[in-house]
Amino acid sequence: MKGPRVGVDTGGTFTDAVVADGKGGWSVHKSPSTPRKPEKAILDGAALLAAPSDGSSRQKKAEQFELVHGTTLATNALLTRKLGRVV
Repeated sequence: MKGPRVGVDTGGTFTDAVVADGKGGWSVHKSPSTPRKPEKAILDGAALLAAPSDGSSRQKKAEQFELVHGTTLATNALLTRKLGRVV
């Protein structure tokens, strides 16, 4: 795929998004995670990454992109022993 590649890591505190434009450039965005609505942090980060870098309000042309998502939520729960109770 020639379009941008977007990687998103959803953690307990922050959601990190990185986009590689396929031409050697990349951008990074870190936003607070939204545990009750994890898709909100992902979509908010993607919207900021898609915004024009010159600060104008014009929209970029929509194009296909590859999205890779990962999370550290389960790892964090194990490490901090904040797991659900098994009855």
